[in-house]
Amino acid sequence: MDRAGIEYVEIDIEHSPEHAAIVEQANGGNRTVPTIVLPNGVTLTNPSIHQLQEALGS
Repeated sequence: MDRAGIEYVEIDIEHSPEHAAIVEQANGGNRTVPTIVLPNGVTLTNPSIHQLQEALGS
């Protein structure tokens, strides 16, 4: 994402139960990373850069 110029905040779900719950909810109870939460609330699990750019409209 750095190379593509996409800004992001990295959160360690091992140290944030609140964010771990978001990841689990998005992934059927699994803690699958990376899970991306977009500004519009859409979640993407392990997306390619192309998929992420498409979802962001870039």
